[in-house]
Amino acid sequence: MRQIKKDLKIFQTEKDHLNKIKDQVTKFEKTEQELDKLTNSPGEAAKRLVSKKSTSAL
Repeated sequence: MRQIKKDLKIFQTEKDHLNKIKDQVTKFEKTEQELDKLTNSPGEAAKRLVSKKSTSAL
């Protein structure tokens, strides 16, 4: 019984870890898609750069 509880806890820890990795991969994919969009429209990329510089100067 003790071993089953230990194995269940290990399984849950691994499952949580995999869920975190899955979330990170999803975020990276969204970021990659945004970068692709910006690469395809250089004017938009320039607008965002100017916007970021102006807000960081504040």
